[in-house]
Amino acid sequence: MSKDTLKGFESLAEALSERLGVSRRKARLFLRALAEELQRALEEEGVVHLGSWGRFRVFRGKKGVRVVFRPGKPLREAFQQVR
Repeated sequence: MSKDTLKGFESLAEALSERLGVSRRKARLFLRALAEELQRALEEEGVVHLGSWGRFRVFRGKKGVRVVFRPGKPLREAFQQVR
């Protein structure tokens, strides 16, 4: 992981730790397991649906492989309000 990715990962783990009342270690373990499971599912299925959050999808083409996230309606609406 890059330094920026690690920094974001750690801040997310810290936020989960505080919100859920679990150790940072457990929050990091959860996030790593989630990331590994998403990667495994994308490799095997090519798409991961996250309910109303949206979906990840793998596109394979001449220029290589791309993974695209398409947010669901609640996230899209939340992003539009931020602007």
